[in-house]
Amino acid sequence: MKRYIFLTLIIVSLCFLFQIQSSIAASANKPSTKVKKTLSPKSITVDKIILKPDLTVTTFLVSPSNPKYGEPITMTVMAKNIGAGDAEDSFQITLYYIKHGTIHRVKLKNLNTGLGAGKEYVLTGSFVPWESTSYKLVAMVDKNNEVAEIREGNNFKVKDISIPQEPNPDLIVSKINMSPKNPDTHDKPVLIWVFVKNIGPGKSAPCYLSKQCIWDNYLDFNYSNPDYWRKTLIPSLNPGQERMFQTQGFCGWRSALEPNANYGPVTCRYIIDKANEVLETNENNNTLDISYEITCSYPQCPDE
Repeated sequence: MKRYIFLTLIIVSLCFLFQIQSSIAASANKPSTKVKKTLSPKSITVDKIILKPDLTVTTFLVSPSNPKYGEPITMTVMAKNIGAGDAEDSFQITLYYIKHGTIHRVKLKNLNTGLGAGKEYVLTGSFVPWESTSYKLVAMVDKNNEVAEIREGNNFKVKDISIPQEPNPDLIVSKINMSPKNPDTHDKPVLIWVFVKNIGPGKSAPCYLSKQCIWDNYLDFNYSNPDYWRKTLIPSLNPGQERMFQTQGFCGWRSALEPNANYGPVTCRYIIDKANEVLETNENNNTLDISYEITCSYPQCPDE
């Protein structure tokens, strides 16, 4: 009897252990209650891949290869977005040169719509070197760093050129004619023809002819205030070349244009290259005056 009870206990214990192991195995094969079968979009964080642009100057051409004084220089730049992303913000493409440490703009283009990945843009500009010296030519894209790029150090290219020495010009006001020669208060207007000549051995750069007329004994010529001077642009002159320009002097006719017209002696002063922008062989022969007198033949003169 004791042996029978002992065997029964052993069998019951083995069955109990078998049920425990089966339960453990079954629970291991079931999905964990901590993992959701469906995931809410709000519970997922995905890192967005941002493709950035990369603006660069792929080509920079300068023509002619050996430029000369007074001859146009053409600059051509090809700007390209070599990055994988679009340059969506607006930016500038600039052509300029540096002379004596001063920047001179040649051409600027605003790309207001940006530049797509793989796209390119060509810009051309030109200028005339009017000085025999060294020039640094620069082509630049996104000068103000308005576009966030992969790289910022490949946005420009530079070329150095040197203009060989040439003879300097010498500009003068060679002569002045006027009509009528003896203006009266009823004459309108007083026309003055000014002749400008290059008597130097070199070609001149474009510059300005400045004029100021005064009533004698009324005031002296004002050199400090540019508003007192009327300017006429004079184009480039070859050695020995002379050109005529028509201007107008004071007259005695009172009108809406000259409400304070008077009579008496008048002097008009003409200065070529008043600002000394052209390097000349002689800088002291740029001025010529013409004086005339407006008479009054009326019974009652304008200032009475």
